[in-house]
Amino acid sequence: MLVTVTIDADRREFDIDPRLTLADLVRGGPACPDGTCGACTVLLDGDEIRSCLILAVQCHGAHVRALPGE
Repeated sequence: MLVTVTIDADRREFDIDPRLTLADLVRGGPACPDGTCGACTVLLDGDEIRSCLILAVQCHGAHVRALPGE
């Protein structure tokens, strides 16, 4: 499935498995499966989210940024 996501200022298109989480897409590897550690927190269109709890396909067209100071 093709997904377009802007990561910081870089707009990119990915051909991904629809089950891939945003954390897996951004970090290139598995993250915790339940959001308890908070290490994967990012800004998604300005809102803080745990990227391990959202599928990358749900972010099609969105803007993803690292938290300030990260």
